[in-house]
Amino acid sequence: MDLFGPRERAGVEYWFWKFTIGDLAFLVDFIVRRSTGLAEIRVSQWLRGVGRVVHVETREWSTTPDRVQIGGSELTAGRSLGSAEDISWDLRWTDGDVSVALPPGILARLQPFDTTVIAWPNARFTGTVRVGSEQFQLDDLPGTFSHYWGRRLADRWVWLSATSFEGEPGRRFEAIVAIRSRLYGRLPYPIPLGFIWTTDGSHPDFVVSTVNGIVRSRATDGGFSITAQRLGGRRHHVTATWGPTPPNDIGDGITQTMHASLTIDGKRAVDGTVGLEARG
Repeated sequence: MDLFGPRERAGVEYWFWKFTIGDLAFLVDFIVRRSTGLAEIRVSQWLRGVGRVVHVETREWSTTPDRVQIGGSELTAGRSLGSAEDISWDLRWTDGDVSVALPPGILARLQPFDTTVIAWPNARFTGTVRVGSEQFQLDDLPGTFSHYWGRRLADRWVWLSATSFEGEPGRRFEAIVAIRSRLYGRLPYPIPLGFIWTTDGSHPDFVVSTVNGIVRSRATDGGFSITAQRLGGRRHHVTATWGPTPPNDIGDGITQTMHASLTIDGKRAVDGTVGLEARG
């Protein structure tokens, strides 16, 4: 299955990437809403801890098997050149030879749930980002890139992403738990869908609920807790909080920050570099 290419029958489709470079935490969505005919460039960023969201909607968009064009912004597999208000970027990235999907394998082809998600949690970025008069230069910077699509957005989810850990440059973490979803757009699915992917740089572990284990999430005071148990494997425990920096309301009922705190199995991510998003 082509992982990047547009899904022409999807009612809604997103591509997005995120990374932190110096004082800038930066996330860009390319969004195509075929059900309404609108597309959108959405930038969610924090510059020196100050959050900002920019929305640029248009009916001038197109997709081909290897390209997404929304207004004057372009996205291909491994490259994007675009702008939104006083924000612009010229970026290239590699996928890190790692992809994770929910649901995985053949289930992703069948698309039984509201949303299908594919993430490249080991992506690396090179290029430039300009915010106002400030320019940020990236050189093989770790980040993550994701593509998801479906009939509709899931009613509830929690997303976590961490690409920088204290004293462990090879450690990465990516997780999503769709707390509430529907089967073929009709029946509520009774079991929380989700995955976690983690690595210390040498030993990756991928747990998918309910394929090779169970992943559960619950709200805690100021954040979320995730537990994952792989069949025949180890148990992971994740705690995350929103952190002291106010999150962004990015629309669609989604609250998001890139200044969360996160600990997995006692390993702490670098403060100010963790993506946390919740809907519902």
